[in-house]
Amino acid sequence: MKVFRIRNSLSAKRNIFAKAFALFATVIVIIAVAVIPSFADSNADDHESGNKDLNQFLITTPDSDPDLECPSNLNCQFIAGQSSHSNTDRTRASSGPQFKYIVIHDTEEKLARTLDLIQSPDYGASWNYTADVSGVYQHFNLNDDLCYHAGNFYFNMHAIGIENIGFVGGGGWYTDKIYKQTADLVRYLAKKYNIPLDKGHIIGHENIPGIDKSYTQNVHKDPGPFWDWNKFFEYLGEPFANGKHPSHDFSAKQFALINPTFSKNLNTITNASFYEYSNPDIFVQNYNYAAAPTSFTYVYSQPNLNSPLANDPAYTSPDRPINTDAESVPGRAYSGDIVYIKEVKGDWLKIQWAGNNSDGDGWIYNPKDKPVAVHIATKSAALKPGLKSASTYGRAYPDDAAYSGTGVNPQPRSPLEYELKPGIEYPIADMNVVSDYYSSTDKKEIVGNNKYYAIYLGHHFVFINADDVIVKDNPLPKPAPNPGPNPNPEPYPDFGINVGFLTLLDSLLVLAVIIIVWQRHRIKVVRLKQRIKKRITTT
Repeated sequence: MKVFRIRNSLSAKRNIFAKAFALFATVIVIIAVAVIPSFADSNADDHESGNKDLNQFLITTPDSDPDLECPSNLNCQFIAGQSSHSNTDRTRASSGPQFKYIVIHDTEEKLARTLDLIQSPDYGASWNYTADVSGVYQHFNLNDDLCYHAGNFYFNMHAIGIENIGFVGGGGWYTDKIYKQTADLVRYLAKKYNIPLDKGHIIGHENIPGIDKSYTQNVHKDPGPFWDWNKFFEYLGEPFANGKHPSHDFSAKQFALINPTFSKNLNTITNASFYEYSNPDIFVQNYNYAAAPTSFTYVYSQPNLNSPLANDPAYTSPDRPINTDAESVPGRAYSGDIVYIKEVKGDWLKIQWAGNNSDGDGWIYNPKDKPVAVHIATKSAALKPGLKSASTYGRAYPDDAAYSGTGVNPQPRSPLEYELKPGIEYPIADMNVVSDYYSSTDKKEIVGNNKYYAIYLGHHFVFINADDVIVKDNPLPKPAPNPGPNPNPEPYPDFGINVGFLTLLDSLLVLAVIIIVWQRHRIKVVRLKQRIKKRITTT
């Protein structure tokens, strides 16, 4: 009977061992499935984590492509552009205007047609790069050729243009590969030309202002609502607000950075298109999305989801309505935009938007369970005491005196529809705006003594005279809000490297415990066997 009890005990110990071994095998499977692919992806594409040393992106100019400016880890080719503007010599190596911005576009054409257009001498537009899943194509020498891609000559002077194959209204065009390779290219160019990696300098075509009052409503809308600015800046290694989570807790006279979680930020989009990249034959136009992942939040005229979108004085033509159409830009605050909060009413934030008076205020829905606004420290501009208003501009051209004796005709500094008003603080996007004009005919850059700032106003940037404003520093509110866990975590599988490290550490800890338990039970099993053998022998 005693031997039977011992054998029964041994069976129980073996069951424990079997369970421990099963748990051990489960942990191994978890490591293999969750962690190893992350490391494999990381080794194959080291830039996926978005926080890499910029020194790895060294300038490479292969002998076969002496003008190629592209990071060595990308598939880049030089396909020379033949635009009607390609003979515009910027002579950057000696005297041309410096690069200050990188503009993200979409082509509104597929790749073959895009490459045909850039090689056509009769086509009026030109740009520096085309990006597609097949690779990156450079078209002009950045130091020599001034490209016409921004619809605003000041930005043409100072901006590198990258056209991604895609459509403003086309959900599905922008794949993860497009985001990663465009981010790699932008990082490389930003390092080479000393361009800050922030939303004040890495901008969309939609952010560029018009050149005067008649042109503002004709500015472009790309890359559009389906371009994930949040993910793109993660890949750049510069996440918005340093990765801080959105918050519901705001007060008047604070600043907020708009940063909804793309995959959970579902908005109605009308007159769009549907495209499935894996099947090019599936392309449906005039498609209405009831709830599409987007990179913006709507700005309403009243704190009511059924109210019209906020007013913009520049958009007065019936052909440029402010609505939910994919190509309608004005009533949207995009990820990375910074706004000034005038009032808080429950889940709603009243912000200074695009208008000149109270009719230009906007309301953003910022619910507690899905906030879209992040506390941000920023510099702001406010009218100097005594001024009732001040003009805004679409181009930071020099004052007329700067042209004296140059032989170059002064360029008009036409004000836009928007004016600065007292009692409002305008978030500054760029403190170091260059006041200049480059005459491509005379090969002269005229630099002015007047100083500008660039501010966020509505859905785009505008320039203001520094002499009209005072600059304020706006730190984070103290004590800093603690919203707790992010209620809208973004499930980015390509950033699994970080999660993978945590999974690995947790798994190793569990594995160590299992090994210790298994080793203890193994010793006990061995001792039981010895005792059984001894008892059987003596019996």
